[in-house]
Parts: sequence; C-alpha cells; structure tokens
Amino acid sequence: MSKPYLTIESRTFRDISDDPVFVVYEISTYGRGSVLAGQTRRSCMDTFDTLAEAIAKYPNANPNGCGYIEPPRVNHLPDDDMEDYEQRCLRSEQIGG
Repeated sequence: MSKPYLTIESRTFRDISDDPVFVVYEISTYGRGSVLAGQTRRSCMDTFDTLAEAIAKYPNANPNGCGYIEPPRVNHLPDDDMEDYEQRCLRSEQIGG
C-alpha cells in the first residue's frame, strides 16, 4: 500500500451555498482485505471556510489538490456474489421446500 498523503480541494455545494468550501482529503490505497484492493482511496478528513484555515490545521497537505482520481471500480467482481449452494437454499425457501 502506498503512503497516504493529504490534499486540499475547493468544492462548491450549491444546495447549501454558492461559497466554496475547502475540503481536506486523505489519498491512499485500499488494502488487501477490501473488494477495492489496490485502488485509490479518497477519504474526506475535514472542511473549512477558507484555504488559510485548512493550511493552518493541515500544513503538510497539498493545497493544489491531487488532480484526477479514477473512481473505484467493482467490475472485477462476479455479477452474482451468491454461491450455488446459497442460491439453491434461497430457492427452496421461496418455494417452500
């Protein structure tokens, strides 16, 4: 897993306000125990009204954001996550057998 790092990004949540909010994100990688293992993880850590406030609390964060991050994908997972045995049991319960 790569070492996590912090970024600060400006976001506007129009349903709340037209004023930007500065969001601190931790960028890391999903661990081996996750179905998203190896993919980029982006976690919201905190929000601030100004960039200066965000930098004051998180001085090591990159204030230029992190650029584009590929959204997590689950297309590597099977279409149906039930095992055959589970499917048979569910069918017999539904049929009443």
